[in-house]
Amino acid sequence: MFTKHRNLLIIIALLAIIGVGLYQRSYYIRTDGKYLLEFDTYYHYRMAKTILEQGTRPTWDTMAFYPTGSPVQHPPLFHYYLAYSYEIVSSFSDMSLYQWCIYANTIPTILAIIAAFYAAKILTNDIGGLFTALFVAVNGAISSRTVIGYTDTDIWIVLFSFVAVYFLFKALKSERRYEWALLLGLTLFLFTMTWSGYTYLVLLVFAVFLICIVADVLKRQFDRSLLSAFALSFLSFALPWTLYEKYYMTGVVLAVLGASWLFAEKFTRVQKALPAICVAIIGITVKVLYDEKVLSVVFRTSKQLVGSSAPQGQGFIVPDISISILQRYTVTFPIMLQLFSVLLVIAPFGIIFLLQKKDKFTLRAVLCLGLYFLGTGALLLMGGRYTMLFAIPLILSAGAFFGRLPEILKGRITSNGVLAAVIVCGLSVVPCYTAGSQLTKIGANMNDDMWELLTWISENTPQDAVIIANWDLGYWIESIAQRKTVMNGSHYDISWRVVKYGKLLETQDETVAMKEVYGFPSMSEVESLREFPAGSEWAKEKEMAGFAEDDAYVLVSEWTMLTFYWNSYFGNWNYATGEGQHRIYDPMWSQTARKLAHATEYVYGTMNIGIPVIKENDNFHSFILEKNGYAPTMGTIFLKNGELHFLGRKQGGLGIIYVPPRSLQYFKVTVAWPDMPAEVFLIKAEDIECMLTRLYFLNGGGLQYFELVKDCGTAKLYKVHKAAQVFDQGITMEEDTYAPV
Repeated sequence: MFTKHRNLLIIIALLAIIGVGLYQRSYYIRTDGKYLLEFDTYYHYRMAKTILEQGTRPTWDTMAFYPTGSPVQHPPLFHYYLAYSYEIVSSFSDMSLYQWCIYANTIPTILAIIAAFYAAKILTNDIGGLFTALFVAVNGAISSRTVIGYTDTDIWIVLFSFVAVYFLFKALKSERRYEWALLLGLTLFLFTMTWSGYTYLVLLVFAVFLICIVADVLKRQFDRSLLSAFALSFLSFALPWTLYEKYYMTGVVLAVLGASWLFAEKFTRVQKALPAICVAIIGITVKVLYDEKVLSVVFRTSKQLVGSSAPQGQGFIVPDISISILQRYTVTFPIMLQLFSVLLVIAPFGIIFLLQKKDKFTLRAVLCLGLYFLGTGALLLMGGRYTMLFAIPLILSAGAFFGRLPEILKGRITSNGVLAAVIVCGLSVVPCYTAGSQLTKIGANMNDDMWELLTWISENTPQDAVIIANWDLGYWIESIAQRKTVMNGSHYDISWRVVKYGKLLETQDETVAMKEVYGFPSMSEVESLREFPAGSEWAKEKEMAGFAEDDAYVLVSEWTMLTFYWNSYFGNWNYATGEGQHRIYDPMWSQTARKLAHATEYVYGTMNIGIPVIKENDNFHSFILEKNGYAPTMGTIFLKNGELHFLGRKQGGLGIIYVPPRSLQYFKVTVAWPDMPAEVFLIKAEDIECMLTRLYFLNGGGLQYFELVKDCGTAKLYKVHKAAQVFDQGITMEEDTYAPV
């Protein structure tokens, strides 16, 4: 009966796996789900909107990196998918494009799970395919990057990786390898149209074919069809790619070689020319990749892995903002265990089980997996953003374990014993699902305050206004506020911009901040700001230039406050040493609480300090916990009746404590209270006069060039003036006379 209904049962199992995968990724939309997640998603949304409005993407983006603009470098396929899939959806739904973008990646998620099934099935069998699909559905390294609402290209990377592996396996195994090789090449081409990091997959295919062919030659078992499959895969990849890149002559040459191959394949008299034609196709493709500096990416990555890099600038060092990217975290064993769980143990056994088969295809497949592990494992040394790539060979190997297990046990134990063994081993999915479920419980960086402010900007500022903000927030401003920005997440020409922007935030001189916006009148003023070594005229000229000529605004937000550590580091940049100096608003975590006579005490702190914050009616009072009792801080800033209040002390120490209106999602804490945030922030005494402190915490009180034009709580907008003025702005300030009882 099982054999008779095998296909139906497999379909049912796949549908169940897809359901589990989508459910795990749906936590955000089940609990909130009204905003796109992260930052890059807003760029994709804007490009899709532009396609719908103008019919195509621009080649030069005038909204970004004012005043120069920037090239549109992101591959186009994903943006056209969002736009044209929305046209289909809008024909039977009143869903907006923004709403559709939240859900759009459910389709490639489903396809990726199906592709994983087929890639593993050809390697082992249906059981191996189902377990591979299941691990793709629940593994945290993949699911955490493919949450519904996180509409980026990550799931497309997974999809094309499994599709390419499937076609590669087919080309290595099937007698109809030419057809599969053509599909493999087209998959690689589509991958290049989706993600700029496609290089690793092209190199993997190249290495697998090359090693297999060399191994056959050494054994004197040269397989001409394998060489042809190698050439055809590169032909179907390179031909459309060269035409897309407008390398028409190269495309014509490849087309002629393709026709020549077809002619030589059909007529036995000229088949001796086939190897030469194949080598020419492969050689031209490699040359094109070299000209496009694809190979230089490999060399540069290798240098980064061994800690060597080329010097920057001519006698001066510009900042590398990649050090501030959260996804570049160091991959440690506990992180690997959290992301991959028991897969780290199962996958090696899957490789061992495959090696026991000893047939030519399986050995070639193991070669593919080994190279996949080697390449993606090396990338892990560059940071955690590559864990998703490492998950692909790991999951394929784990699936191979489950596919081969019944075959190995068959004949040694009863069929019921085989089934029991598979079920017991299958319980390994549980820790993967549990860990994955925790990793997918995320919230949006965008909040109601920021959305309100961005909407206000789009309706109340001049069309040619320039909004100055963190590079992280650039995509939000360009897509929702529809205003020009000075930098965004594409990092184009960004090194000098982060230096100027960081100085704007960390300086204690308001006129310096204003001149960072509109430009300095003399080089001597610029030279007084930081260390400029000889030969750094370029850096001086960039610092001297302004961000805008007029109608400039500065946006500060909760995110600006959280990233002050890196913004100040770049703001204090030393072009001679290649280093900066950090400032930080220190977070203090929730620890304990207790009831007082007429108030409640909440203790925050770190391992080195304790900060009691006493809530008395609607007021907050902060202290420093010492051995002999409480010492007063310099005061407390908190939200009261929708407005910021500052209860200050003239004789206080350490700094000011800021009590945010709610807990921030970026921190994991073990103690949480329903009516208090899980963290407070220490504004150290030496940072109180910094521009960001005055802009974000003090609402511009006492400033003469920065006018608060819109306050949305945790997001604020200032218009920057060239001449000093008097503004009616600031927060309510009172003396704190409270003494704990």
